[in-house]
Amino acid sequence: MMSHELRTPLTSILAFTEMLNRESSPKSEKEAQTRREIEANSRALLFMINDILEMSRLDAGRTEFNVETVDLGDILGLVQAVVQPLANRNEVDFACDIDPGVPLVQGDFEKIRHVLENLCGNAVKFTPAGGSVRLHISYHPECDEVWLRVADTGIGIAKKDQQRVFERFVQADSSLSRRYNGTGLGLSLAKEYAEMHGGSISLESALGEGSVFTVRIPVVECRLDAGEENE
Repeated sequence: MMSHELRTPLTSILAFTEMLNRESSPKSEKEAQTRREIEANSRALLFMINDILEMSRLDAGRTEFNVETVDLGDILGLVQAVVQPLANRNEVDFACDIDPGVPLVQGDFEKIRHVLENLCGNAVKFTPAGGSVRLHISYHPECDEVWLRVADTGIGIAKKDQQRVFERFVQADSSLSRRYNGTGLGLSLAKEYAEMHGGSISLESALGEGSVFTVRIPVVECRLDAGEENE
């Protein structure tokens, strides 16, 4: 019920904004900018609500782990559609690509999508105007894993904070937390969901030099215990 009550008004705003953009052109640059702000801010709020609801499910032991055959190219397209308006608003160049021959994986479609939306949304948020964010998906046969790599040219994370950012409600620098909105849950969820798939998440970063998050997902093998525990 809470999920429905929180998401429905936002999804309605987004749907009406998309309808407005399809059916009429802005009459001025000011109107065009207003439309972009409505869409981008609605998506940012939807990110935060989704994170809070997902964490609540995890705490309550109500998270379902639905294993299916997943085409990562389909997820990439959905992530780009969600994150692109945020990138446009922040004047950040956002690109997505997938190598030829990346195999299908066995996993939870929605959870992998949620991980990538969080990582890409975070990267856009912490990248100044004029910077870039790239989502790249590749296959590594030597370990039979697919790597989901999100690289940005943003503000970076100090070495002492690189483990802390995966904790709940944590942003690397409390002085930045007021400047950059967010719940501090996105990376914690990304870590938990990657591990549900029998995978992992790693971070390479330096202050002022951007960050690279890499999620490694086994192609076939994934943990079923997360789903079994909640049956």
